[in-house]
Amino acid sequence: MFMIFQRKKFIVSLVAFIALVFYQRVFDMPSIQQGQTYSPQEVLGNQIQLSPTASPSATPTVTDTPQLVKQAGQVLSVSESATFTVLINNKKETVQAIGIAAPVCFASQASASAKQILTGQKVSLAKDPTQTDKDSAGKLLRYIFLYGGSIDFGEMMLSKGSMIESSSVSSYRYQLAYQEAQKEAQNASRGLWADPSCPKTSL
Repeated sequence: MFMIFQRKKFIVSLVAFIALVFYQRVFDMPSIQQGQTYSPQEVLGNQIQLSPTASPSATPTVTDTPQLVKQAGQVLSVSESATFTVLINNKKETVQAIGIAAPVCFASQASASAKQILTGQKVSLAKDPTQTDKDSAGKLLRYIFLYGGSIDFGEMMLSKGSMIESSSVSSYRYQLAYQEAQKEAQNASRGLWADPSCPKTSL
């Protein structure tokens, strides 16, 4: 009889213990939201200290257009409106500006403007990765930047109406910007766009 009583007491105690553990796990444990990360976790008795931290948001990948590598030089002379002799590393080089040309009807004016702006000036020259290093005549193909690299000579000449965008050149880096500069000059009737000797249909 005594043995039966002890066995029943043991079973009751076991059931009570299981019920207590179940109760603590269900009601005492803080709930963890799915997809939420927590740190740090410190166990204090039967409590867990949880510090929610926001899940990192996805950052979109941004592909920047790489900067052009510029080389210092000094313009010694202007032989044509878009062709120059430039001193680079103590060596004279003939440079052809990318993306611009002067029409025959405005060649003398364009050349005079280029000479006034460039002769003796320190410039920055930049190669376009979409173009060859030199043209068929052996001239370096470069963009020319003035005033510490802040002014693009080609775009400036197009804005003044002194030159036209060279559509004969294969697609190049600043083509859209050059075309916009030319369109602005044309709409404002600047330079060659106001010159009656330049038939607009031939440009």
